Amino acid sequence: MARNKKSKIDPDPSYRWCDKQDKYIPVSACKEKTKVKARCRKCYQDWDRTRYQMPLPIKIAEDRKQLK
Repeated sequence: MARNKKSKIDPDPSYRWCDKQDKYIPVSACKEKTKVKARCRKCYQDWDRTRYQMPLPIKIAEDRKQLK
């Protein structure tokens, strides 16, 4: 099953990409579906856990290369 990869940047923070429906849905609707559907619950938990992670700055990676 081929999936279209969407941009990591959401158009609006109150919406998120739903792989099951293949479209953006409101976060509130997504959260409501977690009460009923196990697939939605796992997806929402993964999204909620990782949504605030920031990538490492590139400068740190470049500094490590210079140290070697």
